[in-house]
Amino acid sequence: MKSNRSPARLSEYLVLTCILMLGLFFRVRRLGDDPFFQDQAATSMGALQVAEGSWPLVGPMSFSFSTTLRDPPLPSYLYAMPFAVSGDPRVARIFTALWNLFSISLAYNICRLYFGRNAGLFASALYAAHPTAVLASRFIWNPNLAAPFVMLFLYTGLQGYYRSTRIPRVLHLPALALAVLCHPSLALLLPISLLFWSWAWWNHVSERRALLVQVGTSGAIAMLLLAPWLAGNLQIAATTYSAENLSIPGGWTNLQTPDLTVVNAALAGKGCWRNNCPMLLGDRPPEYMTHLLPGITLLATVWTLMLGALRRRILPALGIAAAFFLPPAIASATGRVHDHYVWPLIGNAVIIQAAVLSAERDSRSAQRHQLMRSFLPKSTRRFIQFPYALLMALILFGQARFNLLYNPREGLASLNQSIATVKYALKTARDAGAELILQDYQPPDELRCIGCRGWETLPALLGHDLRVLPQDSGVPAPSTGAYLLRSTSWPHQNDYLLEKETVNTWFQLSRIPTTSETQLDISSAEHYRFANGAHILGLAMASPTALPRASEDWRPSLVWRAGDTTTTDYKFFAHFLDSDGRKYSQADPLALPGRYWRAGETVFSELDFKFAESLPEAGSLFVRFGMYDQHGTVPVFDQAGSPLGDHATIQMRGGGKPTREFAESLVLDEIDIASEQQQGPPLVVTATWYAREGGLQTTQLRWRMVTRAGKTAFETLTDVAPHAGTSVLLAPAFVAVEYGLRIPTDIRPGLYRLELQPIAQAGHALGNPFSAGIQITSRNRNFDMPPMQNTLGATFADQIRLSGYDLGHSNGTLTVVLHWQALGQIPADYKYFVHVWSETKVIAQADAMPDSYRYPTSWWAPHEVFSDTVTVNLDASTPAEITLKVGLYIPDGDRIPITDRDGNTVPSTTLELGQVHLSR
Repeated sequence: MKSNRSPARLSEYLVLTCILMLGLFFRVRRLGDDPFFQDQAATSMGALQVAEGSWPLVGPMSFSFSTTLRDPPLPSYLYAMPFAVSGDPRVARIFTALWNLFSISLAYNICRLYFGRNAGLFASALYAAHPTAVLASRFIWNPNLAAPFVMLFLYTGLQGYYRSTRIPRVLHLPALALAVLCHPSLALLLPISLLFWSWAWWNHVSERRALLVQVGTSGAIAMLLLAPWLAGNLQIAATTYSAENLSIPGGWTNLQTPDLTVVNAALAGKGCWRNNCPMLLGDRPPEYMTHLLPGITLLATVWTLMLGALRRRILPALGIAAAFFLPPAIASATGRVHDHYVWPLIGNAVIIQAAVLSAERDSRSAQRHQLMRSFLPKSTRRFIQFPYALLMALILFGQARFNLLYNPREGLASLNQSIATVKYALKTARDAGAELILQDYQPPDELRCIGCRGWETLPALLGHDLRVLPQDSGVPAPSTGAYLLRSTSWPHQNDYLLEKETVNTWFQLSRIPTTSETQLDISSAEHYRFANGAHILGLAMASPTALPRASEDWRPSLVWRAGDTTTTDYKFFAHFLDSDGRKYSQADPLALPGRYWRAGETVFSELDFKFAESLPEAGSLFVRFGMYDQHGTVPVFDQAGSPLGDHATIQMRGGGKPTREFAESLVLDEIDIASEQQQGPPLVVTATWYAREGGLQTTQLRWRMVTRAGKTAFETLTDVAPHAGTSVLLAPAFVAVEYGLRIPTDIRPGLYRLELQPIAQAGHALGNPFSAGIQITSRNRNFDMPPMQNTLGATFADQIRLSGYDLGHSNGTLTVVLHWQALGQIPADYKYFVHVWSETKVIAQADAMPDSYRYPTSWWAPHEVFSDTVTVNLDASTPAEITLKVGLYIPDGDRIPITDRDGNTVPSTTLELGQVHLSR
């Protein structure tokens, strides 16, 4: 076989240079018009970290083989070179274009070596203008760096195994490893290496020992290149994922018939890359001849393999063709093929397409030359090659035409527009002395990897440290003011944002209101505080009357104030309920990324509620909310610091028509009063007010119990919300209050009218009083002192007298009957204790309220006598001689002072009943 390594002529170099310049022109033409989305942002951020001194073992994203493993780090290291020069992604795009010129040069060299210089030049021209190859050289992405390594893999394989050259043979598997480190799908090229190795083993018997040594060395170098990435993934897997997560995906074991539709689309230059994905709506130039390339490539493959077989040099054609078709065929058989799996392989296809123009001089000997002439006469080959060359020239013209007419924007925001918008927003915020905040948004049909950001990474790449919020995050409102930059594709408008401005069609710049400008529609009656320091202020709606309706979405903003700084990413849960606790919708927004918390800063968290038709049109509605992280829910406290559990509630809608409107600032929404009340317990009234701050702070409530004859039997003043902690209301609020009216325990039975009248600070009544009827029923009481074993006559705080007691002991149980008498209206519910002492220690005791908590002391009528039985269990070890002591105390408080029958104060607020001898 004659070598095709005839020296290249100057004219050949000039033509190749022109082709490379044309390829560079196509790749950098309107460079900033391409959108900046998909994985570009993540790849750029990974490269920026390397440029800043980081040395990651893995890349910044997961790759398409698996959702649990990370992609290789090589692209981050390669792209670190342009990002070390400039953070502008356009510089990295130029780097991508220049990098891919190497693949054109290698394709030319391979084709020239094995199919002639004319075929080589034609292959380089086809490669330079191929629409898919041009696309794969225009933007920042891992697969877009792989093509030179694929061409190097093919070149070293043919030179090392077919031409039996030592250094290319050693470099062959490292070239494959570098390709895999750009995109792991290229590991599917390994069967080509086996093909080359098998051919060399069969045809170079005398070199088998060297072949083993060189292949072993090549494999060792390749494994060293892959080792850091594999170690990084093993480290992540060991700390993050379970064995179940790391199981082999079912798609790799369930084989199917290969579908090479992706290959056809890539060859024709019309894959998902820019035209048939639903999120890319831009118009494309009409095809001109390029749609013929899939069929032409198949025919060219058959023709080239046939010529190679006749010339007995089939390995180059077979290896090149297999390197194009085999990886997508294997991936397609597993159901996991994507268009970008084919992009790095386009150089193999153009070599096959150009090889049809191979010259006859490539025959090895006169015998083979004669064989060629007998099967395919020269005239026949020229008859085929000449029209083929014309057809391919037309296709080349069609490719160039497509590249010149193609609008890279494809109906999306371009990189130029994105950069200009960020710069404009930064200048606007800087001129206003405010902060610029960005918020990410990924529409459901937008082509972007999950969790990856697009244009939102540009400030970081350009050297600006901004807060970039996830899509579901709350929006902070710094005290110095801030602007929020979002995509105009944000699905709805937030009415709390001010001064909205559309920038470059695709972006919206809004001013975030400061705390003083924050307009709440419903305030929180309690200033609920979470254990992490967050305070709930209330909710903001589209308008004060914009309440939810059935079959609609409702998006109020929960307004809260951040507490101390944290590193935890807390989330809210918000349940929309009715008065019966029935849940109609739920929202779980991210409160704010932990790294962005600033103490005292107001935050707006959108609650996206979606309602079905079952939402009631009338009745009270509530939002129950809480906060949680990976460890569980965060405790909630009221303003006084008392724990409230793991959630709190804000009422959104009243029960219906208000019961009574006393003033604009104070409306009685609902009230609940028992129609019948027995003597003794306090009268419990529950009410829900729709109130403003003035209505709570400057108003008191006057309560009256009026007889049928019009006489006042009871009157008192209370605060509107005595325990609600509503010292400051930023907006109207529904305030639920429970009143315990301490009506006289001996009030005469009968029918009364309960009147409720708000009284202003100046002393005048507000509006007409609210009244409701209530029937007081009698209680059986005893006012006669019973006979008793032991008399005492001790008094407790001049309120209760312990007249005496009875004792009994049987079967290990000590029974004490205490005879009490109320000296007047008792203001509190006291507890008593009975202690059994042996020498200096308490050996048994009983603590309770009278009648086992069923008849508290505040229910007793003046001079009422009540005998209460107390039992104390004693075990067999109790001594025969014991001492009994008794006392009263306020629950969670102090003991009550005691005076004996002679008027002497009893020390230690404990009354000794005396010694008791227990019979055995």
